[in-house]
Amino acid sequence: MTDGQLERLLSLMERIANALERMVPATETAGTSDGAGSDPELAPAAESEAVPAVAAAEPVTLVPESLRRFLDSRGIRVRRVPPPHPADPVLDQLALYLGQRYEALKDVLGWIRRTMQTGGNWHLKLAGRPQEVIGACCQFCHRLHQLAFLTEYRYHRAPRCLIEARTSPAPEAQNFFSGQWLERFVRQQVEAAGAVSNGVAVLANAQVVLPNNDDLHHFLVEKLAEVPGVGASDTWMVLRIHKQSYTWLPAPAASGGQLRARNGRRREPIHDGGGRG
Repeated sequence: MTDGQLERLLSLMERIANALERMVPATETAGTSDGAGSDPELAPAAESEAVPAVAAAEPVTLVPESLRRFLDSRGIRVRRVPPPHPADPVLDQLALYLGQRYEALKDVLGWIRRTMQTGGNWHLKLAGRPQEVIGACCQFCHRLHQLAFLTEYRYHRAPRCLIEARTSPAPEAQNFFSGQWLERFVRQQVEAAGAVSNGVAVLANAQVVLPNNDDLHHFLVEKLAEVPGVGASDTWMVLRIHKQSYTWLPAPAASGGQLRARNGRRREPIHDGGGRG
């Protein structure tokens, strides 16, 4: 990555952070399609209603009591739960809008996902589409541009009905579009359903610890599979090095400007005086 590309990426990340802290006023009208209007479900927050800062809480205290009892009964210990982030309300609103209008926005999402790794530009022809589809696409892209998830956005009105945009390669945008939006949407749907019925408890992105691999296998294959609504689960290995060190001979004992470790392998010198690396 060149210095110019790195500077551009840092500028985009700073723009995203600023946009999430104070939203662009709703009076801005750039990028709105003919007749699309302003969708109150995706309206920017007023500056006085900017996302408040959330005080960091002890991670484990964020586990709902009902879920804690459920996990304790199965010998599962919650190690860490990510604390709330000030941008969560904004991203939740965006994810809800996308999920509820997925059929209308799937082409926009497809182009974003194809270009988000490189920050490429794209265009989408909307001529002949229903007005509600055009309005949803324009409102969604306009909102993404406000959040700097789209670095460029322009809508050409009828008769062209064309969206031209460039996707941001910033990590925040990639995380959201690669699957985080769906997690946020599903969580809100589950919480809404629980509010109508007897209530539900949701725990997302928690780090849990089981006594051994047999318990983990038993939990995934038998216990977790019994929970209604669970269709699949993913696991991965996380390798951790607790200590890695070499004992080096003093510098005078080395030949050719190299140090010899006691295990017989040759290493490049760390500093002239030798020591422990």
